[in-house]
Amino acid sequence: MTERAILASRNEYVDQLNEMLISRFPGESRMFLSFDSAEDDTNNYYQEDYLNTLTPNGLLRHKLVFKKNVPIILLRNLDASNGLCNGMRMICGGFDNNVICAEIMMGQNAFKHVFIPRIQLSPPENEGYPFKFIRKQFPLYVVLSRGISMTTTKVLVMTEQLKRRKGTYTKNIVCKEILGSEDTQC
Repeated sequence: MTERAILASRNEYVDQLNEMLISRFPGESRMFLSFDSAEDDTNNYYQEDYLNTLTPNGLLRHKLVFKKNVPIILLRNLDASNGLCNGMRMICGGFDNNVICAEIMMGQNAFKHVFIPRIQLSPPENEGYPFKFIRKQFPLYVVLSRGISMTTTKVLVMTEQLKRRKGTYTKNIVCKEILGSEDTQC
């Protein structure tokens, strides 16, 4: 699982797939909820329940579910000298309320045990909110749905029926420049 991934065309499919695959891992799952706030909201206009529903670009979801031995990926640079860089693949070794223990699975720090804390994250300023949104959450993602190479990546096609045609279709959102074709643009 640390060297394979499945691609999906929509984030909602990724979330469904991750939930299904996590449920198949043995052991008890643990849900981690973020701590969300609106900076400088002195009148308390933006209640926490509302803030929890927001999913700005570049931020993790309000609810993260982990199990021991599930592959995870780090989404921020935390400590490069100890191998805690964006994109690092790890295995969840255990967790507490505010820290996750993980084992690095690749590179010069392979098999090293590390601790990942919750950190404060904010979306880019151009996200369009009338306040500065802050989410305190683990900078991790379950890695079951993130591709790293064409040889180890599979594509999940969710059935979306078109009215005029029969069969299974999905929207083509491939950027051919990334795949090496210089003739086309994204």
